Amino acid sequence: MSTATMKPYRKHTEVYHDLVKRIERDLASGEHVLPPEIELSRQLSTSRMTLRKALDTAVMNGLITREHKRTTINTRPYPDLRKCGKMLFVAYSVAQNCHLPAVERLWLRLLPEIRLNGGDISLLPVDDDFKLKDFREAIRQADLVFLTTHIFAKGTEEYLEEQLARNEKPFFSLFEPFFSKCPYGISMDNREAGRIAARELWQSGVRKAIVFSASLSNPHGDRIRGFRAEFTRLGGETVLAAKREGISDPVYYLACRDRLQEAYNAGCSGAFLASDEGIGIILMDLFERHLIPEKFKAVSVNGSGQALHHVPPISCVNHATGEVVAELLRQLQKWGKTTVHEPFHIRIKPSLYRTGSLGKV
Repeated sequence: MSTATMKPYRKHTEVYHDLVKRIERDLASGEHVLPPEIELSRQLSTSRMTLRKALDTAVMNGLITREHKRTTINTRPYPDLRKCGKMLFVAYSVAQNCHLPAVERLWLRLLPEIRLNGGDISLLPVDDDFKLKDFREAIRQADLVFLTTHIFAKGTEEYLEEQLARNEKPFFSLFEPFFSKCPYGISMDNREAGRIAARELWQSGVRKAIVFSASLSNPHGDRIRGFRAEFTRLGGETVLAAKREGISDPVYYLACRDRLQEAYNAGCSGAFLASDEGIGIILMDLFERHLIPEKFKAVSVNGSGQALHHVPPISCVNHATGEVVAELLRQLQKWGKTTVHEPFHIRIKPSLYRTGSLGKV
């Protein structure tokens, strides 16, 4: 292929955003069927391989249905979302992208659902150098604010604490640490995620398990507490290999390889990872020694998707992204119909992606 005809490299998330805009325009003009792949890739200036990844994301998010070579745009069932006003999704960012994969999945799922129903939502990516005055102005202009993880930019969390205490603007928490502080919250039940992992490891024959986490703060802390309480209740024993403060993630994950080997030698036959970031580094030696899946069992909470994409894949508790978004849309539909809004805090029960790594010990 000549240089003139080569398509520029683009990440599938960028193409996905363009695809969503295309779907919005098509629905507004009464079109409900997308062009064939080859034509759509030309219109979006991307390769067919990247386009297919974007289309797969759109299918997963319920935006389109693909049958044979026909791609149909699904109609949206929440007309009152447009009455909710200007919505703002706040997320800690790196280079204008959501820092955590789980938050990015939440945003990619929520964005089209809101916009295709005529709603107004935008992303506020906040990095460490974000100016407090800009943060205040963005919050001031929004009618609804969705909070996710820690923000970290100087002064922002103190400002949020003040705003929440005043209770003058509706804040929705979709993640820890703001869940209990916001008047409205919808999130995965992190303690239940830990309990599910504990039951699965117990049922696979594990009686002593090591627990890994790069942080002891929530939501990881709740996952660990749920796991240890349930595994102990079942009669098992747990060993905690938590992160020591001040140790960077790569160094921590590398240290975990030795900790895991020591735990295995001391009788541990399973592991729970509160998040699957770094799972490849932690489990590398064990896979090379062929201890997984034949002898050693592992369950993770799906943050970045590394557990499922590992070879062989590791069983993991999903992040309930679709269920969280679906519940949020139902609540926003009610919100658009009335001016009286009772506080709510809803925990969504996750489920397990089970792989062959959880057979009997």
